[in-house]
Amino acid sequence: MARRTLLMLSVLTTVALTSSTIAPAGARPPAKPRLTAASEAVAENGGQAVVTLKLSKKATQTIKVAWATKDGTARAGSDYTAASGTVRIKKGKRTGRIAVAVLDDAVHEDAETFTITLTSPQVRGAKPLTVPLKDNDAVPGGTTGPTGPTPTDPTGPTGPTGPTGPTAPKALVGTVTISRTLVPTGTLTQVLNLHLVPTSTAGEWRDNGSGTWTSFGNSSLPGFMFPCTLMMSTNYTDTGGILPSGDTPTSQDAALSLTGFDPASGTGTPALTTQSTINAVMTTYISSGVGPADPMATCTSSSMPIDYLFTLAAPGATATYTGATGPTRGLSFSYNAADGAGPVSVTGTLTPVA
Repeated sequence: MARRTLLMLSVLTTVALTSSTIAPAGARPPAKPRLTAASEAVAENGGQAVVTLKLSKKATQTIKVAWATKDGTARAGSDYTAASGTVRIKKGKRTGRIAVAVLDDAVHEDAETFTITLTSPQVRGAKPLTVPLKDNDAVPGGTTGPTGPTPTDPTGPTGPTGPTGPTAPKALVGTVTISRTLVPTGTLTQVLNLHLVPTSTAGEWRDNGSGTWTSFGNSSLPGFMFPCTLMMSTNYTDTGGILPSGDTPTSQDAALSLTGFDPASGTGTPALTTQSTINAVMTTYISSGVGPADPMATCTSSSMPIDYLFTLAAPGATATYTGATGPTRGLSFSYNAADGAGPVSVTGTLTPVA
């Protein structure tokens, strides 16, 4: 009998230990998605190198991937523009995009590479990516290729348009602030940190994908019903990135273009056009009263996130010039207008980077 009792106690102890040390299957965290990155070789006069990020499955939450450029045989400042930032792959999406400005020169050289490092605790396989750059310049002195002789180095006069004259800026960097007075009452301020590079369209510039923005402000809709003094209020505190393309922005994105600016001569009528989708929090207030001054009334509120699309449409914010003439000229914004959301002002400066 004593032996049987000891055996039963041993079995019960084993079961208790087993049940306390084995976690339920449902408690195991989901596997992180695997991240891959790819980039095609780009000519040094191609404007920008584009890297595509792809998850092995759709994101179940917003995935943030930090990235930064690193020299290889290609050097920042002469072959490409050093940059860093964060790519956001939103819930339900699988892909993201990085754009790095590529710098052109007039010197023949071998193919070169630089590296983009990727970091995110939310994914697996975030490995550095090598980005190849292809030369587009003729061999000095001229050579004979498959389709005939290539041209020799230019020997024409120097000067603003000659081979040794000033070169156009490779980028325009700076901060632009957009301030709105909202209807019926409220304010919204958006600060954009920009790194604009020229596109293949003459006079057009877009962000290289490293730009960011921050918004803050609030609006309210008065509507007294005891004891509530407001019907609705909205808070616009948010941050986001700037798309390197002209796509319509989704939540926490902005799309921006500068047009009409000739970088070589520093002339034209430069105008800034923006779209941004701000993830705001809207709060509504409800009175429980049966009359305008019900002594038993209470005021309750409920909040929900909602996206607001704000547009600064063409002709946009028109800039004036700062600094000397030619490619060293910068841009200054001091612009007032009105759109569907109310009066708006744009201030800031953009400085050329050689």
